[in-house]
Amino acid sequence: RTIDTQALSATPIPRTLSMGLAGLREMSVLQTPPPGRLPVKTHVLKFDAASMLAQIRAEIKRGGQTFIVAPRIADLLPIETQLREAERNFLLELGPENAESAQTMRLLVAHGRLGASL
Repeated sequence: RTIDTQALSATPIPRTLSMGLAGLREMSVLQTPPPGRLPVKTHVLKFDAASMLAQIRAEIKRGGQTFIVAPRIADLLPIETQLREAERNFLLELGPENAESAQTMRLLVAHGRLGASL
């Protein structure tokens, strides 16, 4: 008996990559991006919630999406809190007449220790 699995990832997860390189798992690599695919832009900067929010807003405005990767689960709550506070401050600065028309971000946090109910 065998078990067939398929895993797709834009970035190889280290365990999956090592299993593929060791021959424990078959791997295929897409060499050509899909038509119209824009390259991924990666920035490594000192954390600044207001600057990050400005970049997120620019990406939302162009119809894109943003992912923030943190090395530790414990880092997620402080980042989320600071981004939500920066968003509140941004909307307050706009004033009530402009805040209603401003496109707000949808912020979700995900990690490997989430309960099954999500």
